[in-house]
Amino acid sequence: MKKSTMDNIKEIRDYLYNELCNLESKDKHNRDLMRRKINQLNLLLEMLDNFEEELTRYELMNNTQLKLNHIETQEYPL
Repeated sequence: MKKSTMDNIKEIRDYLYNELCNLESKDKHNRDLMRRKINQLNLLLEMLDNFEEELTRYELMNNTQLKLNHIETQEYPL
């Protein structure tokens, strides 16, 4: 079965959260490196959230356009 984009986003988000939790729970010998990795993961999570919002907007606009096309076709058949 083909996964939807939203399913893929959820998998990526789960993976990033897991990595973030693992980093925070490890021994922190190199705090600077840990901080940079945590910041990178947080940035990726934020980018993923933004992408998900944009994808949702696109799908909504696309569905609206399809409905409008359908209505126009019904009102003005060829």
